[in-house]
Amino acid sequence: MGSVLSARIGAQMRPLALLVWSLLLIDRDELKWISLMYQERNYMRAALSVLLAVVLLGVELFAIGGVSANPFGGAVSVHSGPGPKWPVIGELHAGDEVSVSDCVRGWGQHDWCKVSSLGIEGFVHEGALAPSGDHIFVAPVVTGAPVQLRKRPGAGSAVVATIPASVQVHIAHCTHGWLRGWCKVNLDGRTGFVRSESLQRGVAAQ
Repeated sequence: MGSVLSARIGAQMRPLALLVWSLLLIDRDELKWISLMYQERNYMRAALSVLLAVVLLGVELFAIGGVSANPFGGAVSVHSGPGPKWPVIGELHAGDEVSVSDCVRGWGQHDWCKVSSLGIEGFVHEGALAPSGDHIFVAPVVTGAPVQLRKRPGAGSAVVATIPASVQVHIAHCTHGWLRGWCKVNLDGRTGFVRSESLQRGVAAQ
């Protein structure tokens, strides 16, 4: 009897626990707006604000749930063969030096080069590599033009900062699905989302 009652109470408490968890993750500015509406006894607007904030949070979590194979992602996948359909056997990161033994049809004529680095040997996309003197490195990810860093993945989200062109950013992941084409990046301690099309591989550090 006790276990059945506990299970019923637990089932009833789950929606409340989910709501509390969601409110904890809602942005501080949104909470200030909700609090103001409540103080003005505008309960309907306060309730709608909570609902909207939770929906937006769900959209972000849904988007984050999928990590794409974006070619401008921070890490570079190393494949066992020259193409994205070959199995991934490892990862390299911006700044890793690589030894290139061959590129299919030549350096600039095809997409895939055979490399070895850090005990990994396989193929990477040629666009992810950058020469520096006599050495070749995994190129960093930079902004191709000034781009707005947004709080969430979406053109209507608040702007956190504007990142100038040619600035290196660190990518956590890129989204796919509903909010296709957004990457979560970190720059000097600030985190937000930018359009993936605004990113490109830069030159290797000299």
